[in-house]
Amino acid sequence: MLFLEGKLPQPLVEYLEATYDSELSTSDISVAIVSLTMLLLGIFSSIGLYRLKKASRNLFIGVNVLMLFLSPLYGPVVIDTFSYAFDGLAEISAGFIIAMSYMTDVLEGQQSQEESA
Repeated sequence: MLFLEGKLPQPLVEYLEATYDSELSTSDISVAIVSLTMLLLGIFSSIGLYRLKKASRNLFIGVNVLMLFLSPLYGPVVIDTFSYAFDGLAEISAGFIIAMSYMTDVLEGQQSQEESA
C-alpha cells in the first residue's frame, strides 16, 4: 500500500483501505497458516535442491503446484507492475529449476557419488 497509493485509481485505493480495515476471518487465518507452511516447505526444498538432494525436487514441484491451486483462495489482489513482473520471473525461474532437476543428471550423479563413498 505504501508504494501503490499514488499510482492506483481512487476505486482501487478505497478497496485496499476497506480490506485493511476489515477483521480477519477464520478462513483468512487458515489460508495464512497454510501459506506460511508452504513458504517454509519451499525454502526447505530450495535448500535441498541447492545441496543436490533428490527428494527435494519432488517437494519443490509439489509446493509450487499446491501454491498455484491455493492462489484463488487469496481473493482479489492489487499489486503494482514491478511486483507483478518479479512474481512472473519467480514463476519462470521455478519452472526452469523444475526442468533442470528432471532433465539433467546432476541429482542422479550426486546420489551415485554418495553411494560409492
